[in-house]
Amino acid sequence: MWSVVIGFLLGSVTVTLLETILSEDAMNSYGWRIPFLIAGALGVVGLYIRLRLRDTPEFEALQESGEVSEAPLREAVRTAWRPILQIGGLVVIHNVGFYVVFTYLPTYFTKTLEFTKTDAFISITVASVVALLLILPLAALSDRIGRKPVLMAGAIGFGVFSYPLFLLLNSGSLVAAIGAHAGLAAIEAVFVSASLAAGAELFATRVRSTGYSIGYNVSVALFGGTAPYVATWLTDRTGNEIAPAYYVIVAAVVSLATVLTMRETAGKPLQGVDAKVQ
Repeated sequence: MWSVVIGFLLGSVTVTLLETILSEDAMNSYGWRIPFLIAGALGVVGLYIRLRLRDTPEFEALQESGEVSEAPLREAVRTAWRPILQIGGLVVIHNVGFYVVFTYLPTYFTKTLEFTKTDAFISITVASVVALLLILPLAALSDRIGRKPVLMAGAIGFGVFSYPLFLLLNSGSLVAAIGAHAGLAAIEAVFVSASLAAGAELFATRVRSTGYSIGYNVSVALFGGTAPYVATWLTDRTGNEIAPAYYVIVAAVVSLATVLTMRETAGKPLQGVDAKVQ
């Protein structure tokens, strides 16, 4: 998640530089293609890295013992349906929060709050730096005290503070709005610092990648990429500029309820097939 935030920050920097250097006509004509060309080159680098990556030691041990699942999709759905549902519910606020903070709010700054694009860039930069400073130490903290306390703190933080922070966003003060944006990014950092590790640790090695992918990506498709659209629709439909906060709160309640059903996994002995591998 730390590297994902870096990616969003670099993307924001790239677009802002292009909008500063190029005229509006040039940006509309060809400038918008430049980030995609850069991304294409980076995609080749990413493919190279992916092809060079080794499997995890646990999976390599399964290969050596001949216990790799022959039909991981079928086995995951049959034997790991509960953690699949859990990871799906867990990352609802993970994704809603992430897309609201890092994708929707920069547009919210210009379209709803009527600040300049430069103001929006400063705000997303500050929010990104806050998240980058918090994610790694909070992840280490979850290793020490457990995943669930950190996840519960993040979900409760969204449930309690989303509304007042959106009020602050709409106060009319640029400094207050940037502070509110940074506050939302800090809460998101709390949750994402532990969510992906907690989700992966719910699964046995035989079905970990498959089961995790099903639950996580279905949730991303339903609640992640759609979050900016839903937030915009709620604002237009209700005429209430605070309405996106309600969506974040509902997502937080769903994820909090899911966390309460999960076992603590940090520092716990591996189970099932993993126990034999260990």
